[in-house]
Amino acid sequence: MSDVEGDVVQEVQAEPAVAPAAPAAMTREDALKDVLKQALWKRGLARGLRETVKALDNSKKISVLCVLASDCDESGYVALVEALCKREEIPLIRDVDKLTLGEWCGLCKIDMNGDAVKVNGCSSCVVKVHGAPTSESPSAGFDFLMSNLSASA
Repeated sequence: MSDVEGDVVQEVQAEPAVAPAAPAAMTREDALKDVLKQALWKRGLARGLRETVKALDNSKKISVLCVLASDCDESGYVALVEALCKREEIPLIRDVDKLTLGEWCGLCKIDMNGDAVKVNGCSSCVVKVHGAPTSESPSAGFDFLMSNLSASA
C-alpha cells in the first residue's frame, strides 16, 4: 500500500489508558479474612481444638499462623495453644471473637443473598503450610499480615 501515492492514512486515536484503581487500604481484619479464606479453599486450615493442637504439635512444622479467639473462656485451652505457639515460634493472633472466626473459617451456612447464617463459633484455627501462599500464588493479605505481626512484635 505504500507504493501507491495518495493513500489516505487514517489516524486512530487510542483511548487513554485508565489506570487501575488503587486498592483500598487493607486492614488487619481484611488481610486475616483473606488468608483464612484462601487456606480454607486450599484445604490448609485446621479448625477447632483437636485439629489445632495436632497441627501445632506436628514434628513436620506444618503450621504457619495460629488464630485464637479473644473471647475464649477456657483457660486450659488458651494456655495450651499459647504454649504450643511459643514453643514452635508460630505467630499468634488474638483479635477476633468466636463467631467472626467461625464465619471466616467456613463454619456457617450461606443463604441465597450470600449472607452467613447459623454461624458456629470457632475458638482457634491454624493455617498450614500447604494452605499458605507460595511464590506461584502470592497473597497480598498474607504479606500484609506477616509484616504487621513482625512490626508489632
